[in-house]
Amino acid sequence: MRKGNIKRGVAALLCFCMVFGAGCGKKDEPVIDKEKKTISEDDKNYVYSLSTVDDAISNERNIESFCRNGDYIYILTSEYGEVTESSVKRVSLKDGTAKDFVKLESSADCYYGNIACDDAENIYVTKNEYQESFDDEENVEDADDDVSGTVEIGDDTEKSEESAESTEASENPEDSSNETAEDSESQDEDVISEESESDEEYTVENNTLIVKVAPSGEVLWEKKLVEEDKSSNLNSLVYVKDVGVVTASQSGFAIYNPETGDGEMLEYGKRSGNEEEYYYERSLFVLRDGELYLQDNDEDWNYRISKFDKAAKVFNKIENAYPEGVYGGDQLNPGKSFDVYYMNSDAIMAYNLGDTEPTKICDLTASDLLIDYIRYIYEKDNGNLVVYASMGSDDMGLYELTKVAPEDIKDKEVLVLGTVFINDDVRKQVVKFNQLHDDYCIKIKDYFSDTYSDDMEGLEKVTEAFNLDVTSGNTPDIFVLSSNIPYESYINKGLIQPLDSYFEKDPDISLDNYLPNIMDACKRDDKLYMIIPSFYIDTMSAAKSMVGDEKVTLNNFRDICEKNNIDPTMMMGYSTRDYGYMYYSRCGSCFIDYEKGTCDFKNPAFIKLLEYIKELPATEAEDYDYSQYETMYREKKALLRSEYLSSFEDFQVSTRGYFGEEIVYNGYPTDKGGESYIVPLQQLAMSNSCANKEVCWEFIKQFLSDDFQDTVKDRKWGFPISNKAFDEMCSLAQEPPFFINAEGKKELSESYYGIGDIEIKIDELSKEEAEGLASFIKSVDKVDQSNDKVSEIIEEEVGAFFEGQKTAEEVADIIQSRVSIYLSESM
Repeated sequence: MRKGNIKRGVAALLCFCMVFGAGCGKKDEPVIDKEKKTISEDDKNYVYSLSTVDDAISNERNIESFCRNGDYIYILTSEYGEVTESSVKRVSLKDGTAKDFVKLESSADCYYGNIACDDAENIYVTKNEYQESFDDEENVEDADDDVSGTVEIGDDTEKSEESAESTEASENPEDSSNETAEDSESQDEDVISEESESDEEYTVENNTLIVKVAPSGEVLWEKKLVEEDKSSNLNSLVYVKDVGVVTASQSGFAIYNPETGDGEMLEYGKRSGNEEEYYYERSLFVLRDGELYLQDNDEDWNYRISKFDKAAKVFNKIENAYPEGVYGGDQLNPGKSFDVYYMNSDAIMAYNLGDTEPTKICDLTASDLLIDYIRYIYEKDNGNLVVYASMGSDDMGLYELTKVAPEDIKDKEVLVLGTVFINDDVRKQVVKFNQLHDDYCIKIKDYFSDTYSDDMEGLEKVTEAFNLDVTSGNTPDIFVLSSNIPYESYINKGLIQPLDSYFEKDPDISLDNYLPNIMDACKRDDKLYMIIPSFYIDTMSAAKSMVGDEKVTLNNFRDICEKNNIDPTMMMGYSTRDYGYMYYSRCGSCFIDYEKGTCDFKNPAFIKLLEYIKELPATEAEDYDYSQYETMYREKKALLRSEYLSSFEDFQVSTRGYFGEEIVYNGYPTDKGGESYIVPLQQLAMSNSCANKEVCWEFIKQFLSDDFQDTVKDRKWGFPISNKAFDEMCSLAQEPPFFINAEGKKELSESYYGIGDIEIKIDELSKEEAEGLASFIKSVDKVDQSNDKVSEIIEEEVGAFFEGQKTAEEVADIIQSRVSIYLSESM
């Protein structure tokens, strides 16, 4: 469900109005610091320490799957090479020791996948055999004809300008007059046809078996999958006492006799071949009651848990199996004290089927644990947890979490960080800060996870809870700002602390070291109220040959479309009225001044936006071919392409892929030009009532450090704001792609991006391209302030215009009135 479509409740809105209508003090009015807090006794109940279970396991290069039986975990591991070596390790949950248990038969053309184990420690694994073959093409001439005009990227073959021109003309006859032969040759070298130029056809035949292996290593039986499963990939494999070895796949469910290996396909869940095909995400697991359960999804991607009926051989759905706020799809880990353990954004949780709410077990942030991802969770008899997890940037490893006695936890002064949705970068910086400080710690208050409910008022309740805390003395010390928080109102009412003095006094930080456009976007009345440590750009691009130096606006787009023989409804690509929400939030935002709390929806340009959206199809055609979207810009059937610009590679995807020619960044059409937006990946501010502002500054400063900025640069998604890191990112884009190998040396690599029938190789940018893109990024100065409430107001009113009940002017007048009231009440 799109969050902007969640209806707000009248009660929540009235509460919002009363809170902000009553007045919170004018801007810059002194605010009394609130009382300092320490770690609560309740928070101490969720703190765990971490230790490595066994280095041999933690350093395994490839772990395929896990299973548990009794006091042991069985781990299927592989080491890839010309021959894949596979074996099973056994880890004791009592003392944590690991030993080689069973070595599996290996060959050059097989690998092992899932694993299960019975009470006698017999191992059941899936064995995937594959046979590669090459068939000679009988008609080489035809094959050559199929790939005419395509050249592999990096092809060193010299081509004359005449050859390049003819290639261009054959591929783009309509464009041949607009490009030079040199341009055409450059573009062709970036395109690879999906059709092979080889004279041989490559095929792979797969065959999957289930193998039973005794603890001694002896293969007791090896059986092919049942006929119905031969063309399916197994989603899950478990051993169930008194049932057998059970598998789940897209074809259905099968049970194999553990003694003989004979299998049967269940009638329940079997594909008939007639029903509409959709993907099942099926997972089998045995809970502490010894019974078999299934988690899967329906055609609408609603998850459900079902229990297996041994007599009827069917799975029966358990009503209300998930607690409130748990929607399924997570890795479910059977436990001893609880039915199921799972990980959410920053904690390990547990519940019994039918519980109304989950139980928190371990708060990862309060425990100062940098765990990114947990694949498996096992509960020991003493209540400790053994997890297979990723720690920060390290590889996956097997660790034990041990509960820390509350009396052993040192008291620290607590600073509260308030957020709606927890950002992983923010959580990591909180953990880092807490590890570095003995006297202070930061506690995350995620208003979404604490407040959100799956009803029509869900997000309104989140915003209401945040605002009530801000105005009732429970203000967080640090804000993570977002479009769900009315932070312009907080600034106007003096609730956010300007940061200028902290920059001036700090010898380690200088405003001159950061991108000026980003820092300026964080200012109000020439005061710096927030920082945006990393970001991407939301914009629209167009072929330069079609728009030249002219900006596409809401006033001239029809003329430009007509000049380029483009249907005006394709001005922003293929769209329906359902896309209106995006246009209201992007194109429509130019009619609001959030700093002044005013709007201008009577503007003729807004009328033109409504008229444009009315011309779009009401809904998407059932037979719409999405592959057309991949080629519509190359074929010059559409004008503007919406894109999130988050790396220098994205520029290549557009120029050499979607458009196949030079592009310009137009931005979203507005009344006077085109507007591109800075979209913060984090946006932090300090409360004016913060109990310890200097300590809060130390935390915020972490995001400005070389360490954090280099992390943003190196992951190549999102842009850093440090001049140094950004410039290095720009320089790296001008080098051939590479990675750092195990010896710490650069090694060239290849990266491709698929668009329709072609692949685009990601190469280095020219100096002019890289610097041109950098210049554009540095020119964007407006922060995305998409407002769900405003977009909702527009959506509620435009229907009368679309249905012919009111004119666009009448609807715009109503929108103007409603948004003006909303802004006056909230600002």
